[in-house]
Amino acid sequence: TGQVMLSQTEHGSFAHARLLPGADGSGKLVTEVRKLIFDQMTDESYVLIDGSPGIGCPVIASITGTDAVVILTEPTVSGRHDMQRILEVAGHFRVPAFVCINKSDLNAELCQAIHADCQTAGVEVLAEIPFDPAIVSALQQGLSPYGADLRSFIDPVTDLWQKLTRQLRK
Repeated sequence: TGQVMLSQTEHGSFAHARLLPGADGSGKLVTEVRKLIFDQMTDESYVLIDGSPGIGCPVIASITGTDAVVILTEPTVSGRHDMQRILEVAGHFRVPAFVCINKSDLNAELCQAIHADCQTAGVEVLAEIPFDPAIVSALQQGLSPYGADLRSFIDPVTDLWQKLTRQLRK
């Protein structure tokens, strides 16, 4: 139902897939991508799995057997709801979960509600990334936030990574 590929980048191996439109079996495709990248691992490497939204088969395939889950959410009603559902899935599989709030300054009330949800669940919010229209401009120019040197993005993501790797070493 799709094609699994391995690419080399300046930052390491990148396993990815293309699911045929309307095809079934996305969870199986995620499993195949995971197999491909885990074969490339060394003792010092980390594997980041970008899971799809929701709680279906692809998400379960992304979470299963991982050391941690970082839930990227936004301060919206649907973002909060999806975060709560993924926290439940991570809890079911006994995978430690962490949260990053993207566009954190767009709705202060919902951002605080997400913090409260995380505190109640015993989940650490690793970072908040504020909305920055310069990110959209950079992407339109074919640049990543790193390529455009956007500190409003780079600094919180760097902090998130440092906090996450400290947690994984415990």
